Amino acid sequence: MTENDDLNRPYDFFIDFNMSLTPYNMSFEAAMTEHLNSIKHQDTAKEDVTKAKKQLNDYIETMAKDVIGKLPNKKILGQDYNSWYRYPNLKMDLRIETKMSWTNYEPISTKHVWFDKPEDYSKNIGVNMDPAYNELERNKYRREYALLKYNDFKITDFGWRKYLDEFKSFDY
Repeated sequence: MTENDDLNRPYDFFIDFNMSLTPYNMSFEAAMTEHLNSIKHQDTAKEDVTKAKKQLNDYIETMAKDVIGKLPNKKILGQDYNSWYRYPNLKMDLRIETKMSWTNYEPISTKHVWFDKPEDYSKNIGVNMDPAYNELERNKYRREYALLKYNDFKITDFGWRKYLDEFKSFDY
């Protein structure tokens, strides 16, 4: 857990629950995909993976709510954060991946809204929109969210924040 003192970041504490599996630094998702592709477990693999993902989500949510309960007046960001270089010896082409993001805060107000599923747009807006428009709206939300500062957020209850899950590459 890292404490933040930068007003450009929306949280007081950041919890990185690194999910890489040692000794091969393989991710949880990679292990689940390998299990799905296993000939030995083809009859139960989907059920096994669904159960494992639910158990992991339940564990993270329980842990997050416990931390939030102990720090009720603090904004907390938790995520599986991994970074690496594509060319580690040269320290070039940085890659950053964040998954399973959760917070206990939300923006006070934003012009754009994030919906997890494209069909949510048509339900909330009342018309059928194509996926390209949905992605455009998500990108607008991401840009607007990135410009928000610490005081632009209010403390709320635990919530999964899919809009903070992403993969970035910095090719330099």
